[in-house]
Amino acid sequence: MKTLIYGAGPIGRWLALRMQQAGQDVTLLARNATYRSLLRCGIVIVDGLTGERLTARPKLVSRLNPEDHYDLVVVAMQKSSRMAVCPILAENDNLKNILFLGNDVSGFQHYEDYLPKDVIHRKKAGFHVPVPRWLRHELRPLVEHQLGREVVARQGIFDPDVVEARSRGIPVIRRA
Repeated sequence: MKTLIYGAGPIGRWLALRMQQAGQDVTLLARNATYRSLLRCGIVIVDGLTGERLTARPKLVSRLNPEDHYDLVVVAMQKSSRMAVCPILAENDNLKNILFLGNDVSGFQHYEDYLPKDVIHRKKAGFHVPVPRWLRHELRPLVEHQLGREVVARQGIFDPDVVEARSRGIPVIRRA
């Protein structure tokens, strides 16, 4: 699945970093100084609990072109900025799914001026999120790290012996 994260603020960066760590095909859209900074340094996030430094260098673009194809576009920005990107999204007929990520209780009526009404008012379709598979496969290294004795002990929240015993219930996938 090809995903575009539209917005390189804290949420967009974190999402792009985690998706790339999970082996997903993710592209981050950033503009101006943010784009240049990400080109130079990539994404750098320091975990506030553990002090662990997380880094990633996802694919970067500075704009969405009308001919670009994405299975999922996650618009991760403030409401005022989300509204400004709606005309850009509307120019592209190759975007399969658009997810607006943010705090906005006003509903979708604001988007009707920008996006096709049949997209906004079509029957909503649920989708299966394969969390168990992710935990066993794509996210397995992350799970093992975060539940590892050293990280759990450093956080000082849970007993490392209990976490280790509980985490044994998640099957370990061995690769040949």
